Amino acid sequence: MEISARVFDKAVLIVERQMRHTVFEQSGNADIAKSTEQALQQTLDEVLSSSESEDVLAALPEAERYVKEREAREEFIDNQTFLGHLRHSLIVLGAMQHDKVPMTRELLPKPSDVGLDARQYAYEEFAQLLLELDGAKSKPLLDALQGVLSSVRTDILFQSEDMPPMPQLPELV
Repeated sequence: MEISARVFDKAVLIVERQMRHTVFEQSGNADIAKSTEQALQQTLDEVLSSSESEDVLAALPEAERYVKEREAREEFIDNQTFLGHLRHSLIVLGAMQHDKVPMTRELLPKPSDVGLDARQYAYEEFAQLLLELDGAKSKPLLDALQGVLSSVRTDILFQSEDMPPMPQLPELV
């Protein structure tokens, strides 16, 4: 089935608004949930009253697939950015505990300082620093670090080839 770009955009908008509404509804934020429900309803009303309504409804499954793939990729990138910042911060903290480096602006995490194997690297680096300081005193910190690192989504893997692919658009006309 060929889908026009205009129809696909409308279908994506419906899917995005539905997902946003679901998130706020499940979070218990009634005011925003009501607002997102109104926006969704308005979009549905506009689409259903248009001549393209059947085409938009038929494009919804493809739009949902596209939006979910796009969000998975964005989440992967967000996790890698977080892990890079965490790794950098832990290394700085370890260095500060060794009194090797004063805290300066240059040591603050930068978005460009993101490693794809950041979680494992952060754990190994920080664990080594803590053990060098004092294994007995550092055990609670080591356990806390392991807890933080394990709380990051475990289905996000470390290698670049594991990054979700760019979401593929359907063939648009």
